[in-house]
Amino acid sequence: MIDRLVGLKPSQGTKLDDTSRISKLNWNDDYGDWQGLASYEDQRPRYQAIARIIREFHPEGSVLDVGCGEGILANYLSPAVRYTGIEPSAKALAAVSASKITCHHTTAEEFQSGEERWDIIIFNEMLYYSSDPEALLMKFANLLWPNGIIINSIYQKRNSWRTCLKFFFINRMSNARCTRIVKAFITGENWIIEKEQTISQLNREPWWLITVCPPSLASMANIKEMVTLAAV
Repeated sequence: MIDRLVGLKPSQGTKLDDTSRISKLNWNDDYGDWQGLASYEDQRPRYQAIARIIREFHPEGSVLDVGCGEGILANYLSPAVRYTGIEPSAKALAAVSASKITCHHTTAEEFQSGEERWDIIIFNEMLYYSSDPEALLMKFANLLWPNGIIINSIYQKRNSWRTCLKFFFINRMSNARCTRIVKAFITGENWIIEKEQTISQLNREPWWLITVCPPSLASMANIKEMVTLAAV
C-alpha cells in the first residue's frame, strides 16, 4: 500500500516491483505490506475516519491518495468524489478492481501532476517510508486547490530499543521519528490544523490522524470568497 521505495538508496539497485531478492519476512520493511489490507478488519476504523473527513471538508471534491496500494480507500468514498491514486507497485495496482478510479504507477517523488490540482491529498501510512517527509509535504501542498487540505495518518508503533538503534544506524525513518518531524514541520510552517485525532484499534497502538491546510491556500480561499461576495 505504501511507497516503500522512497527510502531505498540508489546503490541498492532496486527497481519498481523488483521483489525477486526480497524475502517474505522483509517485504513489509522494504516495500509496504499492502497485500490483503481490504480484508483486515482492524484497518477499517482508519479508512472510515479518513472518509468522514473527506465528507466534512470536500464531499464532492477531488482526492489524491499517495501510496494508494489497491485503492481500498476509494471503496469508502461517495461516487461524487473524484479519486486518483499513486502507487509504485504494479502488483498492487493490478488488484485495483474499481474501474471508476484512476491510479498512476509511479513513486511520490517522481509523480508529475501537470496542471491538475486536488481538494484533498492523503498520506495514509505512507510518509514514514520517505527519507524526507518534509519535502513531500511541500511538494504536494503545491498541488492543492485553494482551501485544500492534507490528511496524514501515522501508526504510533512503539519500537524496541534494538529497533530504534537499527533505524538510527541505517538512517531509516521510524514511525515515531516521522511523527516528530511532521509535527515540527506543521508548527514551523504555520500550517493550520483543521482536525487532529487518535484512532484506536483493538490490542494495538493507535493511529495519529491529522488534517492540515497550508496558510497560503486558506488565505487564497478567503480572498476568493471576499471577491465573490463583493461582486454579488
